[in-house]
Amino acid sequence: MRRSLRLGWRGWKAQVVSAHRRLQSVEGRLMSGNPSSVGQWVRFGRGAHRARVAASDRPVLMTTHSNAPDRYPRYHPPARGFRGKPAAHQHRRRRGGIADLSGPRRDDAISLPRDNLADVGRRRLRPYRAGYPGRRHSQPEPLPGFSSCRVVTIAEAPSAILGTAAVGKKKIGPPTGPRAKNTAETRERILLSAIEHFAQGGFNGAKTEAISRDADVGNRMIYHYFGDKEGLYVAALDHVLGGLRMEELKLDLSVTPPLDGLLTMFDFTSGHFERHPELVRLLSAENLMGAAYLRKSEATPMVASPVVGQIRDLLRRGEAEGSVRAGLDPLHVYVMMVALSYFHLSNAPTLSAIWNQDLTDSAWRAEHRRLSRDMLRTFLAPTAAQAAMNAADRG
Repeated sequence: MRRSLRLGWRGWKAQVVSAHRRLQSVEGRLMSGNPSSVGQWVRFGRGAHRARVAASDRPVLMTTHSNAPDRYPRYHPPARGFRGKPAAHQHRRRRGGIADLSGPRRDDAISLPRDNLADVGRRRLRPYRAGYPGRRHSQPEPLPGFSSCRVVTIAEAPSAILGTAAVGKKKIGPPTGPRAKNTAETRERILLSAIEHFAQGGFNGAKTEAISRDADVGNRMIYHYFGDKEGLYVAALDHVLGGLRMEELKLDLSVTPPLDGLLTMFDFTSGHFERHPELVRLLSAENLMGAAYLRKSEATPMVASPVVGQIRDLLRRGEAEGSVRAGLDPLHVYVMMVALSYFHLSNAPTLSAIWNQDLTDSAWRAEHRRLSRDMLRTFLAPTAAQAAMNAADRG
């Protein structure tokens, strides 16, 4: 918490919004005694403090997240043992000083309750890993300044909370030099090892001990960088999907003839799936789980939307010049490209066994890619009626 306030990272604002969106579902599972909420509760614990720092100079954000300090101190102790609703009620009675969430909220959301703020300060959100076996939770003394309820701006937060002298002693910021390089390399090793294990055994089959062993790091480093196994799995999905999206967006098709541009995108998509079998396996496993973890990703939707926009531009240009069939939906076109690139790879074992034909053979795949490309070209070409109209317009 001390280091966080010194840094005053504004990038937290976007992370905080997402963390607090899941607060309601986390509380529900917590109250029912469901231990599957461990990972989400850990991430919300971090978000609660980030919300205060990030929102201190934004009334809108403060209004949105002002009830976070109320909820966090109340439900966090029951989360440690997952003793369910009775424990939460006992904790509520012991902490009678905290405002009841069921009561009316103050109109001035910027004025956080003093008792709640002091309580969160005492905890410092140190028990980030609440609920993990064997972890002891100490109760440190309150941080200096948390007895006050004054809301400060990002710029003055370090001196207001920690004192000017404390801030000036040492320059603190993100790791630089060799330390930053080692941090990035360690995280990358863990992520690449996790992708391999999740692709082979799925979320349930992969073990964090095996992942950390292959990455040549201690098991606790997984929790340091990713929070928990669920966070690591979501990061692995983001990595493989982000790799596909980023490579697609590198294609400069702005001056390419529209039909050729669409076929070029298909060629790349088909080749990327063939070169990355781990992507095929992870997507297949996630589909079996109903995209339960992919829905928690914040990065994947952000990088997916530009791809559809690029196809939309190609379709509009092609329709305008009469080289592409009119009225096509860009998302449908992209799904067709993915289907022609993905299905024979994800189902190769079963299709090979059923038809006694090796679908992993390079010659068979090359022929399948050629036929798929011809099929897509025929579909994207203007219909006979459209071609006649285009010829009449040119005449």
